[in-house]
Amino acid sequence: MRIKFIAHEAVSPELVGQEWQGDLKPEGHTIVAGHRIAANGILKPFVEDITQYKTVLVDGVKTQVEVLPEIEIEGVPV
Repeated sequence: MRIKFIAHEAVSPELVGQEWQGDLKPEGHTIVAGHRIAANGILKPFVEDITQYKTVLVDGVKTQVEVLPEIEIEGVPV
């Protein structure tokens, strides 16, 4: 899952627009940059889910898979 911090009174302005990629905890809190972004797998109102998916065929069954962004270091894909 990918999330992005959005403008909200609970978020400092320097975090707005920053992204995070990882998994949400199904139980308990998921903490990113000192903020609880999710409780029991449910996102808080100051983050939005920006995960992109594509549909692929797996053994003849259409399945949604997450599209992972390509990582670049100094303009070179890793």
